[in-house]
Amino acid sequence: MTRRNQPSLSRKEQGALRGVRILVAGCGSIGGATIVPLVRLGAERFVVCEPGEYELNNLNRQAADVADIGRNKAEVQADRARAINPEAEVLVERDGVTDGVDVTEPAGIAAKRALHAEAWRQRRLVISGLDLGGTQVVYAFDYRDGRTRPFDGRLDGAPPGLGAVELLSRLVDPLDVPREMLAHAEAMIRGQAGSAPQLAPTADQFGVLARRKAMRATSTGPRRCCRRHSRWTGSRGTCWAWPWTSNRWPGSASARAEPRRLAT
Repeated sequence: MTRRNQPSLSRKEQGALRGVRILVAGCGSIGGATIVPLVRLGAERFVVCEPGEYELNNLNRQAADVADIGRNKAEVQADRARAINPEAEVLVERDGVTDGVDVTEPAGIAAKRALHAEAWRQRRLVISGLDLGGTQVVYAFDYRDGRTRPFDGRLDGAPPGLGAVELLSRLVDPLDVPREMLAHAEAMIRGQAGSAPQLAPTADQFGVLARRKAMRATSTGPRRCCRRHSRWTGSRGTCWAWPWTSNRWPGSASARAEPRRLAT
């Protein structure tokens, strides 16, 4: 199935990706965007965790259709993975760990902090993201090096009952917040608006960038933590990304003719 991946992926890289076990914590707009791309890339061992079921308002951005409404999100994504590659080993956990949570809720924030604390203890790589309107913020916290603190130390000293506004202010660089989100963010702080808007192209972008990071992580050692909007970067390497916003779309007159080349 992966023959056309070569020579972009060497046989060694392909074998490493096939052998690694990938935990997808939350199968909504962020987590759900990663599974099918990783399966097509050649990953075969997954643990997918999600207690929730698809609802009608999920269909504007999540990898589901009308027939999936009412079904557990992890079960749906596991079925799709196996339909692409029957040899894929997909363990579904309907309870427990989740990173794809609503960070406007205290329980969601606590779950996210607990996941990173355990990943730090076990020295695991965590790739996470926030879709802010038309901008995808991708985080790669590489705890394998034994030096990177949970959330790169940004939440050190934060109280257990950390609120959504303070959490985001600690994690998100102000320059990463798209202009169209500023007024909405102010309304959220005043309690006059609900959750931030979420769009399909932004969620799909996370799947592309996380897949690239996961692929490189199987063939390289630990790397420094990174946080960048609309792309991922690290201490070395190159990646490509479309800088999508609400008024820029690949192929449109207002978009770049080619994706940006990002080298570090």
